[in-house]
Amino acid sequence: NQQWMFAPFFMVYIFMSFMFLLNLSVGVIVDNFMDLKQELSKNGGSALLTPAQQKWIKSSLRLFQRPVLFTLTNLHKLGSWRRSVYNVISSECFEATMTSIIVGNTVVMASKLYPAPTDWWEDMREGLDYVFSGIFTVEFALKFYALRRRYWSVSWNCFDFLCVATAIVGIVLNFAAPDMVIATTLTQLLRIFRIARLFRLLKSKRLNTIFMALVLSLPKLANVLMVLLLLLILYSILGVSLFSSVKHSEYLNNHGNFAHIGWAFITLFRGVTGEAWNSIMHDLLKGEKDFFEEGSWCAPDSLYDTSTPDKFRVLNDKCLIENPNSCVQTIGGWNFFPAAFWTTYILIIVLVVMNLVIAVILEGYNDGKGAPEDEIIEKCISTWRRYDSDQKMTLPLKEAMHFIYEVTSQWMKQQNQKEAKASTGNASDIITLMSDLSKIPMKSANALKLSLADDGRVDFIEATKQVLRFTAIDNDMSRLNEVMEDEIHPIIDKKEANRLKKLEIKRTKHLQVDRTMSSDLRLAVAAVKLQRYYRTHVVPNRARNWVIEEVR
Repeated sequence: NQQWMFAPFFMVYIFMSFMFLLNLSVGVIVDNFMDLKQELSKNGGSALLTPAQQKWIKSSLRLFQRPVLFTLTNLHKLGSWRRSVYNVISSECFEATMTSIIVGNTVVMASKLYPAPTDWWEDMREGLDYVFSGIFTVEFALKFYALRRRYWSVSWNCFDFLCVATAIVGIVLNFAAPDMVIATTLTQLLRIFRIARLFRLLKSKRLNTIFMALVLSLPKLANVLMVLLLLLILYSILGVSLFSSVKHSEYLNNHGNFAHIGWAFITLFRGVTGEAWNSIMHDLLKGEKDFFEEGSWCAPDSLYDTSTPDKFRVLNDKCLIENPNSCVQTIGGWNFFPAAFWTTYILIIVLVVMNLVIAVILEGYNDGKGAPEDEIIEKCISTWRRYDSDQKMTLPLKEAMHFIYEVTSQWMKQQNQKEAKASTGNASDIITLMSDLSKIPMKSANALKLSLADDGRVDFIEATKQVLRFTAIDNDMSRLNEVMEDEIHPIIDKKEANRLKKLEIKRTKHLQVDRTMSSDLRLAVAAVKLQRYYRTHVVPNRARNWVIEEVR
């Protein structure tokens, strides 16, 4: 109590060792894990692809593999009531209202008390639960009326229907057969399932990011957990070999010991969580002298031999099999096995393997929070809805160019970048010329690989692909040729190229986009220029020649 100067010493030691060095080891392990992942990803891709081309391929896959882009298309073909309902369920106000109702339902479910504070408490909770179930049923009816079979294309809708169906079945059983044991049991089980409604809160972007980190980490954690399981089994076998017959003490007791591999596994798993592993190690470090000072004793490990039936019978007659009383095995009187066992165990499993688990979870978080390409696609979808209120999935060329320019410029401003002023022009230069195709320079036209329908309209996929091209090259038009399909497809693997093509065809069919009669914008510009040149140069020259011939 008088050595007060040791207090700052231990404070500095704890800060340096546990708060700095251990966290530094975590950082080193995570950093090496991420470097290894990047190296493997580079080796997995084509060495001939530039960073812009790799970004473009990744963006295309994100676009084509997206489960749902638009839940409904061609809204102008819907009836007035159905379209009105669709506008309601698609609004942000509707989603915010349903989120508030889910929070309220959560509060009601969390208000269960035992015993109930008043006689009407449970009746109130049950009545409110019926009200919430009715609201969720109305929500399902509205969405299904508006979306019809497209309702099932969204996974969250399928989950909502499951919650609604179980709630309705539970209510029906509660009223139809309240006295039947089976019905009561099923009702209780279905009420438990109502807790699943809380998962609907994961529709929130922030909560969904954390949840997706968990989901994406589970398959990757399997490999790390297999390594952890293997090491736990190895150390369990080693612990049984060394400490199975050791005399129990304060912490090495019936709830934590090495009597067999099962208890050894449980004891070591406790050690992973940091619970009492050092206390168990200190109990194992006790020798004959330590037990004698405590008023007890332990048999020398050389006498605790069960290698033959006779020796086993002798120990069993003395009740030393069910109640082991051996000292820990020593080498030359030096009891170092417990310290070596637990020190290596903590270093390998707790500080290395468990930090690998953290690294995998961080990787899952990075994957779950969404790539920049997802944000661009989301921005394209929201912007397209303003340009195409009927969701026909096509726009006139001029409006499509305005759409491309708006999304690209917003993204560049968000990234704190300015549009590159290259010799080939940029989106802002091209947009000013869209009123007349003949005025577009061919160099600028080459920057836009757009497919046009017969009526000169551009579909959503083509416009979004052009936005992704601009963002892949950071709007530097001098690098635009890198991300053209004609440049990429000969470089990448044929299977990957065919996969991209099939995914694009599938996505266009889902959006009901007709590409049977389409032309390239570059060809359309070239054709208009040839026609204009013919009208302004060839035709007047021919007319002048005819006049000269008539004069002659």
